[in-house]
Amino acid sequence: MEEKYLSDKELCKLIADVEKSGMHQAPFYLQKEIMESIQLEKKKKKTSFKKELLIYGFKIGFAAAAAILLLLFVPKASFGQVYEVQVKTENERELSRWTEGINAGTNELCERIFKASNKIICAEDAEKR
Repeated sequence: MEEKYLSDKELCKLIADVEKSGMHQAPFYLQKEIMESIQLEKKKKKTSFKKELLIYGFKIGFAAAAAILLLLFVPKASFGQVYEVQVKTENERELSRWTEGINAGTNELCERIFKASNKIICAEDAEKR
């Protein structure tokens, strides 16, 4: 359906005509055309929704198939790779032992500073009394 808009002259003529003689009557076929176009749009939306759902289903199916194929055909880790992982974990353990030692030392230092500051504060409070 092609839309046709009124030009400025035609629009001014229509406004003047309506002001003189009153409202124009809509064509008898206009309601039927509008209702048909609405029904056609609803039908298009319904079929497009079904298409989108079908496409989405295919995408999910292909993704699942690709994941299964990757699981089947990707080679397993070789012994060299496993050995490298074990070396990395041993290095990580040694690093964690080292950081635990540092953590314990800093905790002890903080505790000594806390006790010393409490003694100073308590001594000041005792002098004020």
